Amino acid sequence: RSLCDWSSDVCSSDLFAQKRFAGEAKIANVTFLSDYRGGEFGKTHGLFLEGPHILTRAVMVVDKTNTIRYLQITPEIAQLPDMEEAFQFARRLVTES
Repeated sequence: RSLCDWSSDVCSSDLFAQKRFAGEAKIANVTFLSDYRGGEFGKTHGLFLEGPHILTRAVMVVDKTNTIRYLQITPEIAQLPDMEEAFQFARRLVTES
């Protein structure tokens, strides 16, 4: 298997930011999900910021059984996650399976 066999999903509480991000990054192969209404995804995974009603910046790798195998939460909302580290972890999972 390769990383191409895996899906990429992005979850945000800001639908407009998702669309803008996808356009600027020229991304077409990612599924964008919304957590706007109740923030349940963010609350369940410790990513919801109550005051501004947004999700913190994070990257997670989820295996085929929907188990979170890797989670990186940035210390500051303006900071981007270390995507290379997440990709390396995902590659190891692919190699192991």
